[in-house]
Amino acid sequence: AAFRPMAVVAPALAVLLPIAASAFIPILPVSTVEPTPYLITLPHEAGLLVASALIVLGMSAPLMAGWSSSSAFAMLGGLRAPSQMMNISLVLLAALTAIAVSSGSLDIAAIVAGQSEGLTSWCIVRQPIAFIAVGITTLAASMRPPFDAPHNRRELIAGYMMDSDGGSVVLFTLAHYLMTVVGSLLITAVFLGGGSIPGLGLNINPYLAAAIYVAVFTAKAFIIMFLLSHVRRVIARMRLDQFMHIGWKMALPIVTLNLVVTVALNAWGA
Repeated sequence: AAFRPMAVVAPALAVLLPIAASAFIPILPVSTVEPTPYLITLPHEAGLLVASALIVLGMSAPLMAGWSSSSAFAMLGGLRAPSQMMNISLVLLAALTAIAVSSGSLDIAAIVAGQSEGLTSWCIVRQPIAFIAVGITTLAASMRPPFDAPHNRRELIAGYMMDSDGGSVVLFTLAHYLMTVVGSLLITAVFLGGGSIPGLGLNINPYLAAAIYVAVFTAKAFIIMFLLSHVRRVIARMRLDQFMHIGWKMALPIVTLNLVVTVALNAWGA
């Protein structure tokens, strides 16, 4: 009774969507004054929205895998994934909307360029609540502990991966880590000013400046990945109902209030 075409597409989609999201994150310096090498990215005026949508859409792959197997445990794991996705997508949308309002743009390159003035211009300083929200949603999107309800072995054997072959399991596992990597890249660009270093002038050869920028960007991203990997080790695994309670009744009202305050301050020119 299994539907093999969907079972083949699901793991490939789980890997390709976070890779597609990373294409909108600029990893080279963004400048309107100094000549810089061509950006290895897809410039888009709504890049922040597109990247976040691709990250969230990646959680639809477990639903496809669970549905295609026609198995009870796999189906339960597959249905848990969209429930978790709906929970974090609204929190992520509200947090990133606050960033777009405070930065005046949905273009990730423009957001990065607006944080080049110093530490006080970084969005982690101006929007700490949004930073925490995006960090938590990155962990949830990666479906690693403590947010691994869709494939928790203690409850659902292997969840949506129960009937998957070895190659599909490898791809799904790779997708989990790719979500963490891409989420860390997005956090670095949006909240930490990309690869910029406050007080360091790069009035040198543009290619050398680009190399320094990429090295700093990579170091910041590794720090974020390190922090996320350790945060998930100190938080107890949550049941799905606990996660939904925190998401709908706590996280969403907080980020919504943060968005309202951001809009009010922006309207008053603060």
